[in-house]
Amino acid sequence: WSQQHIASRRDELMNLPLQFVVLYLINAGNIPKSDPYIQKFNDIIDEYTNGFGNNISGFIKWWDEHVDTRKWSVELPDSGNAIRIITIHKSKGLEFPVVFIPFLDWSLIPRPQSILWANAENELFAPFGKLPVYALKGLDETWFSNDYRKELFDSALDNLNLLYVAFTRPEAKLFVYGPLKPREKDVGKLLQNILLNHESFAANLKEDFCFISGENLPADDKATIKQSGSIYNPDSFYPQDIPAHQEKIFLPPLRIAYQSTEIILGNLVHEVLEIAHHRNEIAQSVERILRREQNRPYYLMKDTIHSKAKDIWELLEKNKWTSDYFQVLSEVEFCDEKQRIHRPDKVLVNDEQTIIIDFKTGKKETGHHQQVAEYCRLLHLTGMKNISGHLIYTSEKEAVKVEWPVANVTGQTNLFD
Repeated sequence: WSQQHIASRRDELMNLPLQFVVLYLINAGNIPKSDPYIQKFNDIIDEYTNGFGNNISGFIKWWDEHVDTRKWSVELPDSGNAIRIITIHKSKGLEFPVVFIPFLDWSLIPRPQSILWANAENELFAPFGKLPVYALKGLDETWFSNDYRKELFDSALDNLNLLYVAFTRPEAKLFVYGPLKPREKDVGKLLQNILLNHESFAANLKEDFCFISGENLPADDKATIKQSGSIYNPDSFYPQDIPAHQEKIFLPPLRIAYQSTEIILGNLVHEVLEIAHHRNEIAQSVERILRREQNRPYYLMKDTIHSKAKDIWELLEKNKWTSDYFQVLSEVEFCDEKQRIHRPDKVLVNDEQTIIIDFKTGKKETGHHQQVAEYCRLLHLTGMKNISGHLIYTSEKEAVKVEWPVANVTGQTNLFD
């Protein structure tokens, strides 16, 4: 009912000051004004109106420009009787009566998809210095083995320290949650092995792998907690050298973990065109993407990204593929007969026709045409008429029409009833 009521008074609300509109929406939705999130949102409204006025569309634009950079979370006093969510890194030096660790699942060693800058122990690679390679296990049998082993040791040490910090924050109680079947190199697996192989720990381990140790203590009885033999004050520590591996003299194929400037630039332009609906939104879209990436070298390409996006926009305007002529839908999702999701960059719809546009970076490929032809086929099945598809290559600034129907787009021979 509230949604229908608000929609029926849309024109009236658009002419009211921003604060009145927000107050009306809160009342219509029967939302408690004492809700801390509503109070914080009202503070943000006041901040905007004090500096920029009461315009609704202006506030929405201001929100979009600042939502990724401003800290607008609800702040509660540390002394309050509430749950505090904090990262392990930020908890260093702090103590809490009760601590929950909800995800004991981080890896002790680098993930295979993480990047390692390593030196090759071979003079052929000397001119290149360090090379970016993926931290795959196979590096242990290459000329990169020394740096790879050092990275394994440093990573394991850092993650064990992180585990120690997490386990030493509570004053009275610690609750830890982890997967029943953790991955082999995760901290969860390490803890599981300790519990299974320690005689006294294993005795307290239940069938559902729930481990309970200790007893309820008074909140002020901290001296009893920090006793010898606990994790706060371990009895002993046994170091052990890692045996050296036999050196190998061959180098398997490597996947270099960087892209050319042209590809990076094309991808950024692609993303700008996906989210911009008007020419005057290009600059804002560029800023939004650069803020999200938080990559300083990308900012050096800001003017080039803006210029190339404007060039492509001129191509859209030349073909009348803009919001002046169509309703523009970005990132529309639909699935095929095999439940696979398809997502064209833009779908343009008006009373006469439907146009699918897909932006591409790099060289032209036959697969691009097949992809857009499949989009056209699936939209045809929804009942839409007069459908056409087009590829726009951002590097060449060229629009290419896709011919369809095409046999065997999805392995089918009969595309239509």
